[in-house]
Amino acid sequence: MPLESVFPKRRRRARRLLAAAALLLGCAALTWRWQATEQPTLAGAAAAAQPAPAADLPPANPGATASTAAAAPLPASAALDTSDVPAAHATASEAAKARHATLLAAIEQQWCSHYAEADAQYMQALAQSHPFDPKDPHGPALSRRAEATRALPTQQARMAVRNRIQDRWIAQLDQAGDAASLAIAAVLAQEAFHLDWAQRQARLAAAQQQALSTTDALVAAIWASGAIHCQGEVDCREGARRRWQAVEPANLAAWVPNRLDPPKDASWPWEAIAQAQYSRSATAAVQSRLLAMLPSAAPGLEQEVALGLIEGISGIRRDSIGRFQLLQSCRAAKTAESSRAACLHAAHLIWNEPHPSMLDRLQLLDLAEALGAQDEPVWAARGTAMKQELSPAMARSIFEVEFGQDVQRYPGCRGHAARQARLRQLVEGGLLRVLQHAAASADASPP
Repeated sequence: MPLESVFPKRRRRARRLLAAAALLLGCAALTWRWQATEQPTLAGAAAAAQPAPAADLPPANPGATASTAAAAPLPASAALDTSDVPAAHATASEAAKARHATLLAAIEQQWCSHYAEADAQYMQALAQSHPFDPKDPHGPALSRRAEATRALPTQQARMAVRNRIQDRWIAQLDQAGDAASLAIAAVLAQEAFHLDWAQRQARLAAAQQQALSTTDALVAAIWASGAIHCQGEVDCREGARRRWQAVEPANLAAWVPNRLDPPKDASWPWEAIAQAQYSRSATAAVQSRLLAMLPSAAPGLEQEVALGLIEGISGIRRDSIGRFQLLQSCRAAKTAESSRAACLHAAHLIWNEPHPSMLDRLQLLDLAEALGAQDEPVWAARGTAMKQELSPAMARSIFEVEFGQDVQRYPGCRGHAARQARLRQLVEGGLLRVLQHAAASADASPP
């Protein structure tokens, strides 16, 4: 697809709408957490549409998966509170817990052969019976859907595996003991709700204190990204960002706030931006570290949950917000020669960062045109190269890849290897590498 068809030279309104759409999609992607399941079918799932107790849930497809129910019937799933009950009742409760643990172990063991498909069908049925209402995002339908989801033994098995992986990774990172490892452990601990609350809060408070005085740029970058919520009344994000700027002033990313309330045009640190030497975010480093700890087991529930945890780290990739705001400010500041020079310098650094994005590069070309630099040799060459690279398959996939929705191409256990390969492409060459691979695969696929 020619570049002009994506960014017509004289249709600036279309470009602005595309940029705004990119920001909105980027904001949505910040809170996205992948929970990979197989693409469901509707056969037999209607019986799960109402939030019934787990013991009453039928097999996903009664006619086709009777062996699933025979292998591990779905008993009542809620763990019993054994406090302040007679000894006989406590003994019965312990027996029920043991049976439930046995069930969850059986679900994990037979995930790929039986339960992944059943779980996908139940989840689709619940989504249809309790649809999300954007006008009432916290309404009762969503609460009922969440309650019914938690009652599913397959989801309880998923959560048990998630807890186990979080515990294992946190322990490994704690054992490593370096500042970056402890910061990544804090990212994991923040959402490890099965941990003791007081211990979890103490860990996060200690990690926050470390971030505000760290000499490790990665630690400061993680906290400045907003990947971890601040403890107490401290504005840890801005404190960590100031620390990041002091530790790594040459990194453009340290000078570009990634929040929805950008500084005024005159408040941008144009001098620091002009002196930056490279642009690099923390996301790839965090994902690379966790990818090295990925279980080497065969496809199954553990690998599926672990992949989802690593893919969810993309939530700290908030750079797109700050970059969008910087580019918008650059357009407004184009009459000031010092700001214009700083903007073109920043655009050059973002273009050459080690984990580039096609969407960023398209916006950078648009900015070069807005600043009247499109005919300068470096930008003219980049524009020509982009016209040659932006194939129809790449243009069709750009938004899907940019915001992680292409993961849905790899459903179930059969997609684990492809998802792992995608993560490696991401940490090695950024979203541009992923997009190039997706476009090449699409071109190679039969029509």
